[in-house]
Amino acid sequence: MTRRPLARGCYRLSGSVLTHPSRGAAAVRTAAQAPPDLLRIVTDPRPDGPPTVLRTALAAWGTVPVTSTHHLVLQDDMRLADRALDRVLDAIETAPDAALALFAIWDSRNGAAVRAGALRGDTWVRAVGEYTPCAALVLPREVALGFADHVRRDGDGGWPDDILMQRYLRVSGVRCLIAAPNLAEHLDGPSIAGNAWRGPRRSACFLPAAPDTPPRIADRTPALVPFFKNGVAQCVERAPDGTWLHLETEDRLRLRGVPEESLSPPPVPGLDPATAGGVWLTGYALGLLQREADSENPATVRRATLTPCTASAPRPAANPAAVTPDGPRPAVNPAAVTPRGPRSAVSRPPVVPRGPRTAVNPAAVVEALRTIGPGGASQRPGEQPSERDLMRIADLACRAVDAGRTGELRPMLPSRRIALRPDGGALTAHVAARLTELGAAVTVADGGADPLAFLGRGHLYGPGVRPGTGPGDVIGGLVRAALRARPIVLTDALPPLVLPMHVRALALAVAAGERLAGHTAYPLMDFALIVADVVRPVRVEDRRTRPGTTAESVPDDGELRFRLHQYAQWLAYEGGHGDGVSTTAGEASAR
Repeated sequence: MTRRPLARGCYRLSGSVLTHPSRGAAAVRTAAQAPPDLLRIVTDPRPDGPPTVLRTALAAWGTVPVTSTHHLVLQDDMRLADRALDRVLDAIETAPDAALALFAIWDSRNGAAVRAGALRGDTWVRAVGEYTPCAALVLPREVALGFADHVRRDGDGGWPDDILMQRYLRVSGVRCLIAAPNLAEHLDGPSIAGNAWRGPRRSACFLPAAPDTPPRIADRTPALVPFFKNGVAQCVERAPDGTWLHLETEDRLRLRGVPEESLSPPPVPGLDPATAGGVWLTGYALGLLQREADSENPATVRRATLTPCTASAPRPAANPAAVTPDGPRPAVNPAAVTPRGPRSAVSRPPVVPRGPRTAVNPAAVVEALRTIGPGGASQRPGEQPSERDLMRIADLACRAVDAGRTGELRPMLPSRRIALRPDGGALTAHVAARLTELGAAVTVADGGADPLAFLGRGHLYGPGVRPGTGPGDVIGGLVRAALRARPIVLTDALPPLVLPMHVRALALAVAAGERLAGHTAYPLMDFALIVADVVRPVRVEDRRTRPGTTAESVPDDGELRFRLHQYAQWLAYEGGHGDGVSTTAGEASAR
């Protein structure tokens, strides 16, 4: 069958839907959202092979019609917003050389960038240093073909398609822009990418109908990007070399001078305190970012007011393909969001640091803010928030943004000076960041201290620790195997007991001037099982000549699990892939 691409001017958009024979008519329903004959269904060429979406993606990216200038690839569990393809063509005309991601998951860094863009009035934001969202992605034809050729020629190394895509776009100099609000939503149900184990995977900001506004592309990536994930308010911050430091929002707010009493949310009856805390810190950081942007461009500030986030009608399903097993995802009622509203709910409106014609989309702002809480708790067991809770979350986030924009700041004064040697790379950068949070003025210069000199008996892990460098061999090797969906193999070369010591603990040792050792020992098998549970479900194979014992009971250490997950993300996004290549080191600094 001859496919007919969508045309506008000199640009032609074709598309594919990725699927597997076991997934029934899912691809047919997804393709039906587009004009007839636009989306070709591409089935896994090796349906009996190991499960991976990469094979199918390569088949789609590698066969872009010669008549097309751009190609859209959708996974078969995605819903398109009404008029989404019109907005895609608008973006192609404005940025024909860019990759265009239509979706970013609600607990991701890219999802956080979408939130910041919604508050500024941007409709496309620059991707942050993590995987490229491939569930709904548009590539220029030559980029698509180049990606497929690159992976087939050099192999995948066990990494998923979204990590491989991020690396390829970076080394090729192709920027990735993400729609704000998103133009696609992920439906609940079995995942074609094998990610169902991580809980609901919804958009950071999706509206059923794409706003009819011209493209406004963010001129830079924020220097700090706050997000709520795994029940913890986290952030990434630009290092001087352009890479990202993986940090925690509360510590960075405190360092910027936010008073202690402002770091806790006001009481919200009926809302889980951990969720309320994460939403508050994330919203506060978003507001503080707006304040800093306003101070750079005070003449271009424009305000938009939101009404109380207390009423919402269920979002209608745009078409049958959009219906999930639990029904359509509810959304903000645009009628409940007007240009003006009582100051009781949001005492001051979010600020848009742009020119006089720029205005925020209130519905997008409310949707972006109310997904912070459920996204942050999505990987934790338990029920998702009710519609009433979602509106409470949005209201709390609105107040947090306001507090971050207007609250008092009391800058922290350093209490001491510490010098670190410069050859520690990412490890030194993360230790230095933690030391500044502890009140030290840190310089990196010849003759400074070597952080590893303070490592006592223990196995180091955390952002900045690369496997294959000695201290990170034990834990880093286990985590990297799980990241690449490979079995964790235990051999006699590994210690029988693992004594995890996080980079934050190492920073404490440097601050105290004392060697520090890991204080909790885990039998190797037990620790490997925790890694497999936290990072990605993989087999653990014990090939030791004398298999070690396991503990009768292993402490349910939520802190360890969170730190391991954070470490896994740093390894995937910043720690290289066995070749020493960072996924973001080539990006220009936003500072």
